[in-house]
Amino acid sequence: MSEILRAIADTNILVSAICYPNGICARLITMAIEGKWQLVTSPLILDELDEVLKRDKFRRFVEIGLSQRFVSNIAILADIINDPTESTVGVTRDPKEDFLIALTYNSPVEIIISGDKDLLELKLNEILVYSPTEFLSLLVSNS
Repeated sequence: MSEILRAIADTNILVSAICYPNGICARLITMAIEGKWQLVTSPLILDELDEVLKRDKFRRFVEIGLSQRFVSNIAILADIINDPTESTVGVTRDPKEDFLIALTYNSPVEIIISGDKDLLELKLNEILVYSPTEFLSLLVSNS
């Protein structure tokens, strides 16, 4: 049996998972619950997820109590790794995305799942960035 894939999900993936429960991102979280892959996150990603889901514009998708339970459940499901002490600056146009690169460099994870165009277009030898659809295809082909 092959080793289970470990991946860091960008906050946009987690937000999409709760806002669109029938979508691909929600399916990816379900597959993590089923043990098909290991979700990896960090305290800063969890904080950002909590902050984003508290914004008024997300009330039409999910009520605040459910969003708080979702963040708690992600924290239980995921392997939580330490936030990087140093950031990689200027790898992408967005410092928040540079954080994900630094987090990946400082962990045993080589995969980022993101819907962010800057990350998806990034070409780094040590890190693989997949869209949700690409990661789902990878999981299906490995099963």
